[in-house]
Amino acid sequence: LYQKDFNGRLDLAGGTARLEACTPFSKVRASAFVTASSPVLALEIEAESAEATELQVTLERWGSRTFAHWMGVVNGDASIGLDGTQTSVDGNTILIRQELRNLHFVVGARLVDGDSKARRLHQRAGRFECPGGRKKRFTVLLTVVTSENVDDPEGKVLAILNRAEVAGTAAIRAEHEAEWRAFWDAAFVD
Repeated sequence: LYQKDFNGRLDLAGGTARLEACTPFSKVRASAFVTASSPVLALEIEAESAEATELQVTLERWGSRTFAHWMGVVNGDASIGLDGTQTSVDGNTILIRQELRNLHFVVGARLVDGDSKARRLHQRAGRFECPGGRKKRFTVLLTVVTSENVDDPEGKVLAILNRAEVAGTAAIRAEHEAEWRAFWDAAFVD
């Protein structure tokens, strides 16, 4: 309703998604990339608003509906797929653990390069709260680890996020750009 401008681009050469949105009240720029060697999704955000406001970043999991035989049979039970989710906060990291039939996975998110507080909202969600200000710039690092890969997915998630935060977003981005240059050089695509 209030959108003045919107632009979304997928940069195949650089392996990066970029979004920009502008309203009379605010501007937001976001770019996202995933590195191969540091298994994190880096979501870089720049936000500017007409007045000082708190910015919130929420990580949540509401389960999955069963879509097997969707066209033939629809099970109206809305509670299917909602069990086994637990959210916790470890320092400045939001962790969501999902128990499945044969394994479990942990999703971890950490907000870096910004002043924020992580808090648990309920069993399905956590939120970063960034204090008031007109301009904000920060990065959200996300990763996922399953119990098929390691015995302690939560510990591995924290280790991955710790390594990424210590390396810094600029170093992760440079590593990502080098990976894509090597990919395209080997592909003979111009």
